[in-house]
Amino acid sequence: MPKKEGHDAYLHNTDSKKLNKINQKITLALIKDAILSEDDDIALYIMTKEEQIIQKHITQVDSIHEKEEEDGRILYWTKLNPKDRNHSSKKTSHDPEKLRAIIISHYLGLEEKKITVSEALRRATEECIKDTKDIHRQRLVKYFSSISSKNVGALTEDNIRNCLQSMINTGITQKAFTGGISTLNKIYDYCSYNHIEIIDIRSIVRDFRRVKCTSKKTFIEEFKSPYDVAFTEEETIILLTYIIENPEDVNLCIGLLLTTGIRLGEALALTVNDVDLKTKTLSITKKEHNKAPYTIESVKDYSDRIVCLSDDAMAIIQLILKDKTDVLFTYPGQDKLHAGNVDKRIRRIQKKDLDLPHKAIRSAHDCRRTYASIAYLHDIDIKTIKNQCGHKDEATTWIYIKDIIELHERQEIINKASILGVSSLLNATERKEESPQTQSLQAFPASE
Repeated sequence: MPKKEGHDAYLHNTDSKKLNKINQKITLALIKDAILSEDDDIALYIMTKEEQIIQKHITQVDSIHEKEEEDGRILYWTKLNPKDRNHSSKKTSHDPEKLRAIIISHYLGLEEKKITVSEALRRATEECIKDTKDIHRQRLVKYFSSISSKNVGALTEDNIRNCLQSMINTGITQKAFTGGISTLNKIYDYCSYNHIEIIDIRSIVRDFRRVKCTSKKTFIEEFKSPYDVAFTEEETIILLTYIIENPEDVNLCIGLLLTTGIRLGEALALTVNDVDLKTKTLSITKKEHNKAPYTIESVKDYSDRIVCLSDDAMAIIQLILKDKTDVLFTYPGQDKLHAGNVDKRIRRIQKKDLDLPHKAIRSAHDCRRTYASIAYLHDIDIKTIKNQCGHKDEATTWIYIKDIIELHERQEIINKASILGVSSLLNATERKEESPQTQSLQAFPASE
């Protein structure tokens, strides 16, 4: 094959790969839109939406132009910005399908965006309070200076691992190490949400989440069991009994977390108007900012929801509503209860007030894992648990469901679930083997 033909074939294959990649992004984005709009015919929805975007571009922005080149090929081009005189927004392609895909991806916000790590962090923390912005910026400078000027799309797994390993080698505290991981996650979440190409940082840092700092410059790997991050059903009953016997607001808040699966910040922002006793529901629209006590903000779109209340949750709600006119949870000496009070109390209950079977100290957030795990054990489907907890997708909910069933309980369930019936088949076989002997004995009467 001549050199030019080989080069043309290479370019054709590269263009095909790029086109496939763009089309995959478009399809995924439009499938999500179709699901949100509850459209039954997803394929028709995608075709219609794509055609609408192209027609809108042609009528309102710029038509698709054709130009014949010297080699006889047709070059298709258009401008994405009608006011662009320098052709900086001009897009070209020899394949009309590729140009069409580029236009659609532009209007869906899927076109490749090249930004640095530091710029991604700046955008990710735009809506955060000033203190939070400063903390993330300081971490970037201190721990991730080697990658801060890199393009997020050019990051590799080695880049991330080297940064985390260097943090461990410099001898930092456990809190600082966890903070560094949260900064990386912040960058990744912003990029993935805005369709900016980036390596899956969360899957990389997951290994380092197990690292625990025992003292300065000393890190060990720590593997948590399900009982370290969730209460068993037996422990939950003990906790709820204690809460009903000691109905302080801080205790009742823990009870509400255990029986509804809502976030602590969401519980702290609840008011009397958010409770509907007739329909047995809670309206979740606000939360307390986890870094700024008493600062109330709106929840994310996927967390804005109605939570159904079980009989257990209703019993807790009835105790909470006594003598309440505004916020649900108050605390002596403060305007209202906040996260620090709840975390301290749940730890104190486990350390001093109750003797629970498992000695691991679990946090207020572990109440969500407990709710999800117990609900799943009682045959509540994963979609319902996801909606109750306010997770973005079912994959997150599966992470929250822990194997908290005790060994003897599991054994009882397994004994009852004789699915294949092998034991009965074995018994039937044994009876058949014994029957000829029994018949032969019966054929000869016993001698007198």
